[in-house]
Amino acid sequence: MIRFVFGKPMKGLRLKRFKFESGLRLLVVHAIKRPGLLCMGLVGLGLVTFLSLRSSPALATVHWMPGTIARWADTHGRFCNFPAYGLLAVPFLLIASSLRQQATVVIALALLIVAFELVQLYLPRRTCDPGDIACGWAGLLAAWAGCVLFRKFTIGMRKNTPAF
Repeated sequence: MIRFVFGKPMKGLRLKRFKFESGLRLLVVHAIKRPGLLCMGLVGLGLVTFLSLRSSPALATVHWMPGTIARWADTHGRFCNFPAYGLLAVPFLLIASSLRQQATVVIALALLIVAFELVQLYLPRRTCDPGDIACGWAGLLAAWAGCVLFRKFTIGMRKNTPAF
């Protein structure tokens, strides 16, 4: 088979067909294989939903929240979104098996952050703050970078481990 690239004939060049597979569908398949991570992710999602959609932003009023965490979050304001959304992303990013699936997770969670902030416009004593969105997105990106590095490190360790 001869293909022309930039006007020059090239023998043996075969173009691979792009097979579209939904990142979300494959993510669900992988999630079923990892029920512990899926459970952790869903619990985290429920917790973030509850805390984001409360009428009071003060975490000290949540009776089951550990006092140390509540004081830290109330003191640091919008920065608490950085670790919260970063930790929320970790189980879902570990479920995702490819970079494309991880990008799907990050985009879905980024849209969720924006949706939570927009809903806060209609809640009493809550405001929509672009700084909260930025800190949430930064947490997502930091978690994504950490998971990519973790995967590269662990895959490299597996390749260098001698088989017995």
